[in-house]
Order: sequence, then structure tokens, then C-alpha cells
Amino acid sequence: MRAALGLGLLVSLAYTLVVPLYPAINNPNENVRLYMSAALAERGAYEITPYRHRWGWTNDAACVEVAADGSRSACVGPGRGAEREYFSVKAPGLSLAGALPYAALLEQPGRDALPRVAWLLRLCCVILPMLIFLAFYLRVLRREDAPAGMAEVVFLAVALGSPFLGYSLLFVSHAPSAAAAFGAFALLDARRRRGESLGVGRAAAAGLLAAGASFFEYPAFFASLALSLLAIRFYRRGELVAFLLGAAVPTALTMHFQARAFGSPFLPGHRFVESDFLRARHEQGFFGAEGFSLQTAGELLVHPRIGLFALTPLLALGVAGYALRLRDRAHRPTAATALFILAASFLSVCTLNNYDGGWSIGARYLVLLLPFLGHGSLIALRTVSARAPTLASTLMVAAGLAGVVASTAPSLIYPHVPPELDRPLRQLFLPLMSEGRWPPTLGAWFGASGAFAVLGILAAAAVATLAFALRSAPRPRRWIALTLGPLLACLWLTPQLLGGRADDDPEVLRAGELIRDTFTSSLPARARDAPSR
Repeated sequence: MRAALGLGLLVSLAYTLVVPLYPAINNPNENVRLYMSAALAERGAYEITPYRHRWGWTNDAACVEVAADGSRSACVGPGRGAEREYFSVKAPGLSLAGALPYAALLEQPGRDALPRVAWLLRLCCVILPMLIFLAFYLRVLRREDAPAGMAEVVFLAVALGSPFLGYSLLFVSHAPSAAAAFGAFALLDARRRRGESLGVGRAAAAGLLAAGASFFEYPAFFASLALSLLAIRFYRRGELVAFLLGAAVPTALTMHFQARAFGSPFLPGHRFVESDFLRARHEQGFFGAEGFSLQTAGELLVHPRIGLFALTPLLALGVAGYALRLRDRAHRPTAATALFILAASFLSVCTLNNYDGGWSIGARYLVLLLPFLGHGSLIALRTVSARAPTLASTLMVAAGLAGVVASTAPSLIYPHVPPELDRPLRQLFLPLMSEGRWPPTLGAWFGASGAFAVLGILAAAAVATLAFALRSAPRPRRWIALTLGPLLACLWLTPQLLGGRADDDPEVLRAGELIRDTFTSSLPARARDAPSR
């Protein structure tokens, strides 16, 4: 119990104390969703045109030309006399969720209030829900009956040592989509383990979450499909009806949004993107999916900037864990479902012409996979520990510490890495820290600097990883894990520091200067005047 409370406190501080909010970059991934929340709360409409006038232009908007007969088409070239309306091109889930806290504001926010609104929506719609999900996630991991400390190490790797942290601090849908998909998976797995009815309420919740994954992020369609098939496999008639009714809610909301904005309930907004360049890319292949690329697959796995396993090496065992579980007949349906979600989601991203997602921490289209890979890695580590506990402990120390350096620090300091920086740890984050540039923090109200908050969280995450990882090793051999683990972590991090573009490359210098220009606090005056940089 004390371990769970300690983990909860650490993760809660990491998710709430640091506020990496930089309005000057005009993050379209957040702003276009925020504009739609404002439109829903103030006008009961999806159209965001008035908010582009109030708060300024932002990318990732769909431009729809409405003809006299009501037909809708993409805006191409100069206007032809038809009315033009602008909408968010994103899946509607998070914008709909943001309408309620936005409506609670006491006054209509003006132009200068945009940072305050963004932080409120981050807190209410992403940060707090993700903390609730992580408490649930730790409970699911502990059900696996792994050796002492192992579930906690995996939990820390996902919650703090992966891009899940960065996307849980922003008003974007990647982390909520991942939480919804894994939540549905865990509820379905609970149905299998107990072998008895869990009631129509939980079945409806599973349906709501399964469809909710793609309600938040369109690319989660494969996860929603696989989870629905698993429900058909597990649920009895009454439960299945409840599951389908739960799934119908986010599905109907998505279709309503698409019908009102784009003229068809089955048509997302990517073919209406305002940017001619981005619309042309979405028109290639199937919404930008052109064909599998082996080079893309390699970058998504191991590239120092976006590589899934480069940033969170512990997750590399995830597929092996579910593959091991296929041998158990009782676990086979859930293991096969998890493997399908992992494979289909990964391979689909490998076909995209925008696979890296632009300015991002890691590969943002793969955030959905992180809770699943963590769960699978725990299964694999438990198997390794049964035969070689010291090896398992050493792997946890090495992978856990590497994740803290490669993912926790970037997520807290500046979770918007431009693609020009192919070695961001060396080219961006170490220089920012050496220059004393730290993110705003809520602790600034009390005089606590950003350096104190970020370095304190990093140190606490590293110490917690070490403490829990060593618990599963035989006491006489813990020194092996304590010695070799950090050395292996350093070796794993070497590609983050070597190679890539030179530090004086013009594009690297230009990207770094742009980031420094945006590195200002956006908190209220008292916090802004405190030494938060």
C-alpha cells in the first residue's frame, strides 16, 4: 500500500507540477481542438471560424466550401463566391469533452486568455483522467502476480519513462485514446479471468471505451475493431447488447460531427484540410497511407528522435510477452487481440507519408501501443525472472533508467521536438538545461524553480526505478544489477548523443533558435515573475 501511495504521489507531481505551456508555437494539435471546445460551449456548434478571428489562425483546420444547394467540398484556390466554414480536422472526442470545463469559465475568454484556457482544458480533460487511468493501470499490472517490484518498474516506464507522459500534459488525444483502448482490453480480460458475468454495466463501459479509442483518435480504428471482436467472443447475449449500446454513443457522436461538418457521417475531415500541401498528402493513397516502408518501420522502432524502443527500451519485450501467452489456451484470445492491435496499428503507421507526426515527442501515432507493450513486457520479464532473476533485474534497471533520461526529461521540458533535430537530447535538451531554460511550474507561486521541479522528478523517478528493480533480484546478486544496469543504460543512450546532424547545421541552429524564442512562461503574473527559468 505504501509503495502504491508513493508511486501515486510521484506520478501526480510529475503530471501537475510542471506546465510545459508555450503559446508562441501556436500548437495546432492543441489549438484546433480547443477552438472546437469553445465553439461547442459558446455557440453549440462545431464550426470554429469565429475563434480563428478571436485567437488567431492555427493549422490542422478543415476548410469547407458550402455551395448554394448545401453541397460541401474542399476549399481549393481563391474563393468562388461560396461560403467557407472552418472545422477541426481531428476526431471530435477530446473537443467534446473540453466543452464542459470551458463552459464553466465565468467570462468569455479574450485573446490574451488563451494560455489559461489551454491549461484548464489540459488539466480537466487529459491530466486528471490520465492519473485515474494510471491508478487503474497499476492495478491491472499487479494482477499478473509478478515478482516483487516488477509491476512497479513497468508502471514507471509507461507513466514517466515514455512519451505517454508528454502527451498526458497536452490537450491532445493520443494518451486518452490509449487509455480507452487498454481500459476496454482490461475489462474484457477480467471477463475471461472470472469466467462469469460481470454485469451489463461493465459490458457497456467496455463498449464505450472500445469505440472511444477511435472517438479520440481516428487511427485507433484497428483497436476498436479488435476489441469489438473480442467482446463477441467473450460476452453473452445480454452483455453483448450492453457492449454495443455503449459503443454506439461515441460512434453516433463521431458520425454526427462528420455529417454536420463535412456532409457525410462516414467522411472525416482530412480531405478538406486547409493547407494545400497537407491536403495533397492526405489525398495520396488512402488518407495518406501509401504503402509499407521498411525504412519507416526502422525509424519508428529505434531512431533516437522518434523510436519507440529508443525512448522506452523496456517496451521492446512487449510483443514477446503476448507471444508467450499464446501458448496458454485460456489466455489465447486476449493475447491474440493484443498482438493484432500492436501489429495492425504499427503497420498502418508505417504506410503513412506523415508517419513522424511533425513536432512531437516520439512517434505520436504509436502512443496507443504504450500501455499494451508495458503489459506484455511485464509478462515477458516475469518469464525471464523465473529462470534468471538477476538478468531480469539488470534489464529493468538499464531500460528504466534509459527511459527516464530519453523520455521523462523531454516530456517535462519541451514536448514539441521539430523533425530537424534528429538527436534532440544532445541538440536541444542538454543545451536548454545548461542555459538555465526550464519550463513553467505551478511551484513558481511558492518560489520553486523549474530546475528544482524537473530535476527533482527525474531523480525521484530514477531512484524509484532502481529501488523496485532491485527487489526482484536475489539479495547477494543485487550488486550485479546495480553495477551493470546503469552501464547498459549509458550504452543504450549513446546514439542519443552521437551521430546525426552536426550541432552547427543551419537547420539545427534555426530550430533551436525558434524554440528559444518560444521559451517563455505563460502562467499568471506572480508565477511568471518567479525564478521558473
